[in-house]
Amino acid sequence: MHKLSVFDPSEILVMNPALRPKSKLCAIIEEGLTGVRIIGLDRKYWAETAGLEYIQQLAFAEDVEAIKVAIGGNYFATCCIAAALKYIELVFSTSFSFHSLRITFQPPEGSMMIDLSTIRSLELIQNSQNSKSRDCLFGLLNETSTPMGSRLLRSNILQPLTDPEVLKRRFDALEELTIKEDMFFAIRQGLALKPFPDVDKLLTSLITIPTKRSLQNTEHAINDIILLKHFVDSVKPIFEALTAAKSFLLGSIRNLCSPSMVGAVQQLINEQINDDVTYQTQPLDLRNQRTYAVRSGVNGLLDVARKTYDEACQEVYQLVSRLNGNLFADVP
Repeated sequence: MHKLSVFDPSEILVMNPALRPKSKLCAIIEEGLTGVRIIGLDRKYWAETAGLEYIQQLAFAEDVEAIKVAIGGNYFATCCIAAALKYIELVFSTSFSFHSLRITFQPPEGSMMIDLSTIRSLELIQNSQNSKSRDCLFGLLNETSTPMGSRLLRSNILQPLTDPEVLKRRFDALEELTIKEDMFFAIRQGLALKPFPDVDKLLTSLITIPTKRSLQNTEHAINDIILLKHFVDSVKPIFEALTAAKSFLLGSIRNLCSPSMVGAVQQLINEQINDDVTYQTQPLDLRNQRTYAVRSGVNGLLDVARKTYDEACQEVYQLVSRLNGNLFADVP
């Protein structure tokens, strides 16, 4: 139950027999996690062999053997992997690219377990009187600049680390940011973190493959590429802001943001996408960005279609101007 509260799921899968009649496990879940949908799934989808096949196909190639060793003897964990991925295929009509998922087995060691009653009593995540109030520990501490930072803070509050080495590295990074104010403000208030999109959501969208093709899916795919370009362009300011970093943790972050890490992706994007394309939040602006995102010469049919679109738009503008002139010519 503690792990479930940390990950904050919207849906929880159980076997069909556990719902009819309702089992004690379902009753505990409903009592401990309010607002979570409990969904029954046929027993045949909870298969260990299917779970191992999914791991073999979808996990990072270099991690497959390590994952198999980690889950050895954890029959139920493997069955749950199979059920979750099958549910995604059946309900959301979505699959994943080969070797694109970061699958890890997380034992409880190295973190503190906090029971649900303590989480509620101490108001760690939510105010007991008003669920929308920020008057709780998470609300008071949450000054993060990105959605990923907010999720990490929530996870650390519910599951505090106990590993001395990890804690020491975090304290060293915090001390360095406290001493070097210029670096701190360059990261937080400058151009480093503010333009960052929700990278977790973006990467998930990039590796999912819809089983049914549609115009909406195609538009989403183009939006994702534009957002990926925006993300890659946002990495360089962080690398530059952390130039003076000396602590292990900040140095590791800077290395992850180095041009060599994103250079190949940036080159692929620049070969196909126009330099001045940026992600927009307004639907009309985003549609225009999608229309002219791909460079001229990449696809001849696309170039012809865009030229036809431009001509049609120009004719519409001319018609509107002419009608305005005729209708309001005699108006004093």
